[in-house]
Amino acid sequence: MDVRDALKAATAAAGSQTALGQEIGYTQNAIWCAARSNRVSPVMARRLDDYSGGAISKHQLRPDAFGEAATVPPLNFTATRTHDGTVVVVDRDTGTVVSGPSLAEAVAELRRMLAGRRAA
Repeated sequence: MDVRDALKAATAAAGSQTALGQEIGYTQNAIWCAARSNRVSPVMARRLDDYSGGAISKHQLRPDAFGEAATVPPLNFTATRTHDGTVVVVDRDTGTVVSGPSLAEAVAELRRMLAGRRAA
């Protein structure tokens, strides 16, 4: 997942660039500039990682600052926020759909479901 894809997924989960910025402590303009330049600061990478529960990996966004990712495989997903605030996440590879009150919780549920499928 490159920076543009990561910001697109996080923006969809938050509802807008403004909402995402508020969630992670940046302005809408900072989010837009990062997407346009396809680069984030180490601080923004860490905040996106925290916001997404690790689905948007700081290691993938800034390997120069955080090193290579550990053993958790990256997810290939899309996310959106419904009118009632629920975050819906769809795994692009398997079509698995999960939801949760936040992006981090929806992604955690997606990881649990995918792990269960691999074990079965």
